[in-house]
Amino acid sequence: MELLVLVESGTAVDDPLWSALLAAAGDDAALRLHREVSNRLSRPLPVSDADLINQIADERTQLYRSW
Repeated sequence: MELLVLVESGTAVDDPLWSALLAAAGDDAALRLHREVSNRLSRPLPVSDADLINQIADERTQLYRSW
């Protein structure tokens, strides 16, 4: 967790977090991890898991485009 927060701390507010790639599985543990990283970085997230999964899918697509 601490490593992810450290790595993500330099990410611009408008850019997706790399932890979205880990959370793409959509299981409870992955969503909790992404929520925790986002919370520690003061990033707003949807309340519902369904909306969060949609947001993560969008962020994952943005990250893949940058490669």
